[in-house]
Amino acid sequence: MKTIKLISILFFVAVFCSCKLANLQDEVKEVAFTNPLGFYTEISPVESRTGMNFIDERKVLIITSGGADEFEYEIIDNNIKLIAIWDKSLVTTLSFRVIDNSKFEIENLYPSIPEDPPTYMVFEQGNVKKPESGILKGAWVDKESFGLQFIDFFSDNQARFGMYGKNFERYDTLEYRLFDNQIAIKFLSDNQETIHNLIKIDDETIEISDFTVIPENPNKTYLKRDIITETHNDTIVIGHHQIYYDFSNDFRIEIDSVLNDSRCPTGVLCDWEGNAAVRLDLIVTGNYHYQFTLNTNRKFQTDTVINDIKFELVELAPYPEDGKGIAQKDYSVKILASKVGGNPIKSNVLLLKVDYTTYTFEGGKELDLDKSSDAFTITNEYLDPGDFGSIKLFYSEIGETLFYGTIIWAGSGEILYPKNWLLAENFDRALTDDYIFPANGFEDVFNPNGAIFDYQKIWGHVQNVIKAREYLKSNPKQVVKLFLYTPSVGSGNPEEWKWIIFLKK
Repeated sequence: MKTIKLISILFFVAVFCSCKLANLQDEVKEVAFTNPLGFYTEISPVESRTGMNFIDERKVLIITSGGADEFEYEIIDNNIKLIAIWDKSLVTTLSFRVIDNSKFEIENLYPSIPEDPPTYMVFEQGNVKKPESGILKGAWVDKESFGLQFIDFFSDNQARFGMYGKNFERYDTLEYRLFDNQIAIKFLSDNQETIHNLIKIDDETIEISDFTVIPENPNKTYLKRDIITETHNDTIVIGHHQIYYDFSNDFRIEIDSVLNDSRCPTGVLCDWEGNAAVRLDLIVTGNYHYQFTLNTNRKFQTDTVINDIKFELVELAPYPEDGKGIAQKDYSVKILASKVGGNPIKSNVLLLKVDYTTYTFEGGKELDLDKSSDAFTITNEYLDPGDFGSIKLFYSEIGETLFYGTIIWAGSGEILYPKNWLLAENFDRALTDDYIFPANGFEDVFNPNGAIFDYQKIWGHVQNVIKAREYLKSNPKQVVKLFLYTPSVGSGNPEEWKWIIFLKK
């Protein structure tokens, strides 16, 4: 965009910068108008084709369908001087005329050659559409992707683009603004603004143009959904417009609709128990899309097997009451998902987090992995932090990621996986005075410098956690594994360091 536009502008300036139209000058009104601030949209000759965002009294973004370019600017008399930020030798001056307090015209940014007399573009601030209250608030899920892709609009001008995959999650923060039927998006990682058409199909469906690298699929449809990634007592619980994503098995599932509900209401004598049929929508690895129906009555189909995973309807809530109807939005389901052959989707690994300096137990995370092995070896993938590094730990026998954290020299990294750690207050503690010790001791799975630590002291601050005792009881011969995660190195802060303990059932 920069090359084409600058050639056009600079050629225009070279040919016509000395031209002054007397009739236009005669029409100039004396309007009290300082440097414009804010966003202005083209209203003539092509409505909404171009935007000019005056960031402050020195910088302006010129925005077209090809992207956004930043200039320094200065308004002198009836001219505006533009200096390209990326190359300050590129300078051009265009005629600039104030029409009123919210409107101005500027020499054409898309000149034809030759162009005599020069033409003008009119911009208006009042034409900008402010975001409707709550129009994009919340998470919007890509309708097509099996690995979950979504945009979470968490404020009126910021969002995050998220991607979920098998044992993987990534987030990129972006800034956005709405005007007319378009959305301008700028990822903070590259600072390049792009313009996309935004179509509101209904309150829960939008379409964004050219928000994909696949040219055959230029438009993306997004559905407003609450994203669920946690299970409850080994079951998936989802309600209206909620979508569950399984990191271990890379599938997404949601309720399509309750087709009928003839269950005998509470307090009513019926000839038979009745039945409710729930249609579910599933996308699995490979982007294969399925719809299937499960029933509450065992005389009908209550489970199905897809992609080697058995889905069984456990409960449909709420249960009917006499004289009271149930709206679609009020239903929720419980579904048990398990591997065919009786192997559960879950094989459990418990992570516990302990502060390095205070030995305070801070919380934990239970991982649900889709493969199992009696052996439990943890291997690592370490990227030395010259400036930015990372540490990944893997359950070697089944190839699953257990931990992924960044390490920053003289900065502070973060734990990228797993997410959503439970705080210590959510873990029950034994109230007895007995002390549980692992029979086979400890293994430090990442200690490249061979430092000596008191692992028993670390363990002493979690040994009374009921969940840790359950894991040790179920697998009493295990070696308790742990390592010291140091998100900051160099002149980093040890108060940010954490011990991560691993237990396997």
